Amino acid sequence: MRKLSRAEVHGILRESARHRCSIYHIARVHRVTPEWIREIRRPATLSLPLHGDRHLVRPPKPRDPDEAELILAAERHHRLLPLALERLLEEEEYRVSNAHNRLWATFKRARLVVDSPKKLHRRKWVRFERRHSNSLGQMDRSEIRRAITFS
Repeated sequence: MRKLSRAEVHGILRESARHRCSIYHIARVHRVTPEWIREIRRPATLSLPLHGDRHLVRPPKPRDPDEAELILAAERHHRLLPLALERLLEEEEYRVSNAHNRLWATFKRARLVVDSPKKLHRRKWVRFERRHSNSLGQMDRSEIRRAITFS
């Protein structure tokens, strides 16, 4: 099974609505299973959002311009990095919701900080990878010495 684009999903729905082809033919053409075609059709028949049309991310809270101005004024006065400024604001009992991210985003919009290039692309972490199977062996070894006694 593969991921279908939004255009393909709408095309499948058009094809199945016209009853021109069977579910099995549509599945064969789009290289998916007939069960997946039925799963795509189910929300359309119940007037629900289609697969992929739902927005699953929580919408961001609106930015308060006073908050941004307060953060930038505190940075100009204290000349601190986001983490230290976050602690300072907490000590002064000024609560910024999601403080660390809000401070960083405010600084980034004001061009006071830049993203670290090392953190932009995460490296894949692979253990014990070899081209051919069984080309890497691992063994734990210990030696037991026996004391030899002569009587």
